Amino acid sequence: TLPLVPCRDENDEFIFSSGRTAVVFKMQHKERGTLHALKCFTQLHPETFQRSRAISRYLQNNPASYFVNYLALDEELWVQDRFLPVICMDWIEGETLAQYLRRLIEANDAYPIFHLALSFDRLALWLLEQPFAHGDLKTDNILITPQGNLILVDYETTQCPLIKVARAYS
Repeated sequence: TLPLVPCRDENDEFIFSSGRTAVVFKMQHKERGTLHALKCFTQLHPETFQRSRAISRYLQNNPASYFVNYLALDEELWVQDRFLPVICMDWIEGETLAQYLRRLIEANDAYPIFHLALSFDRLALWLLEQPFAHGDLKTDNILITPQGNLILVDYETTQCPLIKVARAYS
């Protein structure tokens, strides 16, 4: 069991975001103070979490700066009468690619846009060399950190998650 507690905003509300099949909570490690994202599935297909375990094993053995630490936990969250699986990842402060780019365009700030284009090109070339595909690469799944680093998130989409990795590590 992970010693995590939910983070709250200035109104004492949980900090979270929800998508089509999951809710992601911002959590803090009780002892270390580190921030994490805890992904709780609202709809879970058995093959989705099987792929999540495979992705977790792959990323633990093949860390890369474009990915967050990612741990698939089978029975971590007790809901009503059963344990449910979750994904625990590093929390990334930043903006989605769409938010970041919109802000730069509105500010008419050409240099950061040029730098972003170069960083995105490096990411795309790196991805082409990898033995997997992200499967849901869109602006909401690319975060830009305050330092300008690009980080990929949402690896376990039901459509096409890190395709070759999931097959190889199943």
